Amino acid sequence: MELYEDSDSSLVPQTRKVTQITGFAPQSAILADAAARKEVNARRGPPKDIPPALRKEFISGRKNAAACLHEVCQLQRWAMKFEETTPSKTFDPYGRYLFAMTAIVDGHDYQPGEAKTKKEAKTEAARNALLEILAVDDDAIKGVGPSFQRDTYGRAVPIPKRSSISSTEPKREVRYQPLPSPVVPSKSNFLPAPSSADVTKSLDILNLAPRTCDAVGAIAEKKLAEIFANFPTIARLCLQDAVAVFIIKKPSLPGEVVALGSGDSCYFGNDTHTDGNILLDSHAETVARRAFKRYLIQQIKLWHNGDETSREHCILEEIPESKILCVKNTVNIHLYLSKLPKGLARMAPIKDAVASIVEDPNLVALTNGGNSAEVLSDKVPFEVSPTEPMACMSGSDKLMKWNVCGLQGSILSNFLSPVYLESITLGNDATKITPSNSINAAVNQRVDVAVMSELPEMYIVNNISKIGCYTMRKSPLTCPEPSEGKYYMSANWTTGDNSIEVVDGHTGLVDRFSTTEGPYSRLSKAAFYHSCVKLAAYTEIKLEDNYLLAKQANETYRQTKAIFVHHLKSNGLGHWVERARKVNMFKP
Repeated sequence: MELYEDSDSSLVPQTRKVTQITGFAPQSAILADAAARKEVNARRGPPKDIPPALRKEFISGRKNAAACLHEVCQLQRWAMKFEETTPSKTFDPYGRYLFAMTAIVDGHDYQPGEAKTKKEAKTEAARNALLEILAVDDDAIKGVGPSFQRDTYGRAVPIPKRSSISSTEPKREVRYQPLPSPVVPSKSNFLPAPSSADVTKSLDILNLAPRTCDAVGAIAEKKLAEIFANFPTIARLCLQDAVAVFIIKKPSLPGEVVALGSGDSCYFGNDTHTDGNILLDSHAETVARRAFKRYLIQQIKLWHNGDETSREHCILEEIPESKILCVKNTVNIHLYLSKLPKGLARMAPIKDAVASIVEDPNLVALTNGGNSAEVLSDKVPFEVSPTEPMACMSGSDKLMKWNVCGLQGSILSNFLSPVYLESITLGNDATKITPSNSINAAVNQRVDVAVMSELPEMYIVNNISKIGCYTMRKSPLTCPEPSEGKYYMSANWTTGDNSIEVVDGHTGLVDRFSTTEGPYSRLSKAAFYHSCVKLAAYTEIKLEDNYLLAKQANETYRQTKAIFVHHLKSNGLGHWVERARKVNMFKP
């Protein structure tokens, strides 16, 4: 497009050209003319001084930095725009994506601003530009006007004022200081949090009259007897240790066993496998949860491919104005455990059996094939040498994590909202006098409810109130130990399976006693990821072609886990053991 100079030596588009068909200037020329004239008008006239009030509002923080920069550019007759750039790092320390924006003022690029959203990054970029334009020291902004500090999640929190007397006092170390809980409107359905006496009373009622727990225990052991009736050898090998069963309860229907797992060991080898075919953790609760995730995949397919009648039998329903599904309000999920899970529930002594208080509530890492346990510290991260056996988190710690992040995991969070437990039923474990109090201390008592205000939408701190023992058992469920020696076997089954899969917990591969074919378990990460990729084709949801990237793609789940892990560390409970990145770097 041709340009010409007017009397003020300003460049204006020549939009007086007309098209040969309509006789009017084209729309693109009109828009370009308007933009050019806007720039000409902005440059006309001498620049004006920046008023001290504007400078003071920026320093005190009473006005947004981007608004201040726009006003400064109008006064100085400068052209200004923001451009997105590449951040210095992809994620912040809490696993959130970072965005970077640069302010370009009068042709000069200033220091980029980085934040978790583009809006906040633009504000930081404007702030960096104003610091240089107004020649303001960064420390001067922090010391003038109302004092603010950034909490662990990037929010501005006011610092309470202290008198000159209190400021001379020595600082005391505070391990964790949560933010105040939000004010909840006064309504009849909002009840105050129960006291320790009320919690104890409810637990005693469950132990004395455990209707729910007795029903869950009876359904679980009846199904176990049916499944293993024709496989006495597998029962003798796999039911000698811990057993975990997931039960779905629909309205007006008896409970249904949908997934089960057994085992009390983990992979006894170096953490070097990168194909995702090795089953690393073969403890009962972990195996049962993996089998339950297979059941969730079946239900997602049933909802997307079924008719209205099939959807009525499905446990899921669609969230309005959303592509993801959720568990129906009328459906409850129960967990049965024949033994207390390893970690805090099994090994830590109860200091106060009534109040469920333990002396050392720290996280526990399992090593040496699950035979050794190490209490984790909040000071030094737990590190495993490449030449030593792999480590995994204990079952007590995983149950606590599922109480916040959900049973569905990171990849299924692309299809489902968080899935939480309704109750936990325990077998009569002779190692504990009050096993229900032990599991309550491990699962419910270590995560502060105040963390819920920091979690993304749909995520909660689930408090499992229905915890008790199965008191109606007449004979032990576990079979006698085989005479030929100790085995570290694990069995798994999901509703719809025609066979029982047996896995050697120390090798992570399918054992010769299994009724399935192939050396690799159907619960392995590779098999699960392959099922999720096929599920994405049904639901038109795109998944990354790498298992690690697919786990990190769901930002809300990753943020929830980061908040959970940081809360544990801040409370002095220890560092969460993360799997090496190379273990998850495989493709379907």
